[in-house]
Amino acid sequence: HPPPWWRSIGSPTRVLAPMVNQSELAFRLLARRHGAQLCYTPMLHAANFASDEVYRQDNFDPHPSDRPLVVQFCGDVPATLLAAARHVEARCDAVEINCGCPQGIARRGHYGAFLLDEPDLIVSMVSLLASQLSVPVLVKMRTVRSREEPAAGEGVEGEGAAGETAAAGETAAAAAEAAEAAAYKRTVELGLALQAAGCALLTLHGRTKEQRSMPCDWRAIRALKRALSIPVVANGGVEAPEDVAACLSATEADGVMSSEAALENPAIFEGVGASRAGQLALAREYVELARRHPPRCSSVVKAHLFKLLYMALQAHHGLRVRLGSASSFAAACDVAEEVIALEEAEAARNPAPMAARCDGPGAPFLTWYRRHRSDGKQSVAVAGTLAAEA
Repeated sequence: HPPPWWRSIGSPTRVLAPMVNQSELAFRLLARRHGAQLCYTPMLHAANFASDEVYRQDNFDPHPSDRPLVVQFCGDVPATLLAAARHVEARCDAVEINCGCPQGIARRGHYGAFLLDEPDLIVSMVSLLASQLSVPVLVKMRTVRSREEPAAGEGVEGEGAAGETAAAGETAAAAAEAAEAAAYKRTVELGLALQAAGCALLTLHGRTKEQRSMPCDWRAIRALKRALSIPVVANGGVEAPEDVAACLSATEADGVMSSEAALENPAIFEGVGASRAGQLALAREYVELARRHPPRCSSVVKAHLFKLLYMALQAHHGLRVRLGSASSFAAACDVAEEVIALEEAEAARNPAPMAARCDGPGAPFLTWYRRHRSDGKQSVAVAGTLAAEA
C-alpha cells in the first residue's frame, strides 16, 4: 500500500537518476517522452544554492511540464540543506539528500556516500528537513558493507540443491535468509533509522562506495525493501530494457532508477533497445529540446551528443573531431544535425544493420555504454541469479 504522496505522483516505476550536468531540463523532457515517470535534477550543492542567487538561476531549471520532479542536494549541515530546500519546495514534488556519490570530490567535500559512516548526521538532516518542509524528503544511498557481508558477486547461498529432502531444503532456505540478514545488517539498520526520522523514500544503489565495476547486488535492495514500509527505488545493474522488469521482480522495489544506460538510450524506459538508427531519432529530439530549453553551457549538450551519437561518430571521425572542438551550443547542434543527416542516408541504404539492437553481446556496433566491455557479459551477474530465483 504505497503512501498517498507516492500515489499522488502516479506511483512511478521508471525513474531518471540525478546526474551532474546531465539530467538538465532538455534531457529530462526527452526521457519523459520515452517513458520516464519521475525525474531528478542534477545534484545541487546546498551551500551554494542557499547563498548564491546566480548559482540558483544557473542550476535550477523547473518547467510546468517537467513534473513530478525531485530536487537533489548534497551537503553535511542540516540547517544549510533546509535553507537550500526552502528555495525549491514550492516548485518540486520532493527533495532528496545525496548519500550515494562515491567520487573523490564527495570525500573532499564531506558529502554523498562518505556520510554513510556517520548515520547520526544523516538522520539529523532528514529529521530537520522532514519536520520543516512541505514536500517529502528522500535519500539516495549506497549499500553499507558490514564485516560479514560478502563481496559483490560472491552471492548469498540460495535454496538447496535438487534432490534434497523438503526438510533439508527448508533448513537451507532459512540459513540463506539468516545469512542475507547479517550481510546487509548495517544497510537495513540505516534505512530503518532514516524511515523513523521521516524519510519518505529510499533509493539504494546496490554497490558500496568502494565498488565501481563490480556487479550490482540486487539482494541488498531486496533486503532493504522487505524491512521498510516506505517506497524503495532500486538503482544499478540496469543495462537494457529487459533488465527493468527483471530488477523490479528480483528486488521487489517500487521503482527502478537508471542513469548511464538512460544517458545513451532514454528509450530504455519505454522498453526500446538501443540501435544505431534509433539513436539518430533520440539525438534529433534532444537537439530540438535543447534549442527550446538551452542548457547552462555547451559542454552539457556536447556530452549528451557524444553519448547519443556514439556509434555514428565512430563512423564519421571528422565530425567527431568537429563536435569535440565546437565552442558554442549552436555549433554543437549544427554538427549533430550533419551527423544525423549522414546516418539517415546510411539507414536508407542498409536498414537491417542500422536497426539491429546493439545493447547486448554480439551486437553489430559498439555502444557508448558497452565501449569498455571485452567479455560480452552483462554486469548484473548477481542480479541475474536473483531474477532466476524469483
